[in-house]
Amino acid sequence: SDLSQPGLVFFIFLPPIRIDILTMVSGLEFQEAWGNRMLVEWDGLTIPVLGLEDLIRNKRSTGRNKDIADAERLEQQRP
Repeated sequence: SDLSQPGLVFFIFLPPIRIDILTMVSGLEFQEAWGNRMLVEWDGLTIPVLGLEDLIRNKRSTGRNKDIADAERLEQQRP
């Protein structure tokens, strides 16, 4: 698939880990999210991921009960 296509969702399952790759998310603009990104090391790779505040904002913006519950759990993990 072309990862530059807007709205693409790609899942990678490596139990017990699930990696979601989304080319567009609600509630965020790319430039702001990119500026707030976190870099994580995984299996020798450096991977950019949403920063905590952007992830919370994205979860809340969906309006789905599950995502709102996820946002509440994430808010409790703030440093």
